[in-house]
Amino acid sequence: MEALKIIPASDRDLRRELADAIANASAADAQVRTAKSTLSRAEDKLQAAIGHARSIKGDMDRATAAATERAAQAILEALRAGREPPPVLLPEQPENPALAQALAARNATQLAVLELELELKKACEAAAHARNHVTGIVDAIIEIEARALAKQAMEAIETHWRLLDLVSGLLVSDNARMDGPRLRAFQDEIWRETNPGPDHDLRQYRAARTNRLLLEDHNWRGYLDKMAGIERQRWDDYMSRLSHDATATFEESSK
Repeated sequence: MEALKIIPASDRDLRRELADAIANASAADAQVRTAKSTLSRAEDKLQAAIGHARSIKGDMDRATAAATERAAQAILEALRAGREPPPVLLPEQPENPALAQALAARNATQLAVLELELELKKACEAAAHARNHVTGIVDAIIEIEARALAKQAMEAIETHWRLLDLVSGLLVSDNARMDGPRLRAFQDEIWRETNPGPDHDLRQYRAARTNRLLLEDHNWRGYLDKMAGIERQRWDDYMSRLSHDATATFEESSK
């Protein structure tokens, strides 16, 4: 079958708009990737800052625990020797500039992560808006082309009727000859080609010339479903390509 040409001139402006929209969507997607990468590095930095602060705090806690254990040991030894135990003084953790600095770095990094998460959210929303704009233009182009295709289909059907009328007129003229019809063999051939009988339509009848099983209704329905599935794949492929390439055409879809 000859390739269908279904791209009307009326969608050229839309295709230019689509090209711009695709470029904007690509840029928005790039912004999302950049935001995700930046956030990932900041999260790694935050985990390192949390670990560093915990390490310093752990060292201080272990030192406090050791001092507490030494005080308890001194009290126990005094009691065993019959001496008055020393006063119980719980050790206090001194100010630690390193810990204060580590906690400040952790808090600053945590704040940066929160800000980057907000930036990523905004970038994702912008990318979704840009992609929705692309989808809207693609839908508009598809509708224009579908209408053009439907118009071609109706014109083809009308041409089919007109041609059959011309052939019928010729056969009527042949039958009216004074000396009898001269195209009897041709009339028989046309009758066989165009009259499937009451149980089948013309398309089914002609398709069954190469596969008699198609005369059975369930096989015919399966055949129509198969053909619709093939064309659906072509349309899906076309719309997918058109969403990323404003010059894509339906004719390029795999058959």
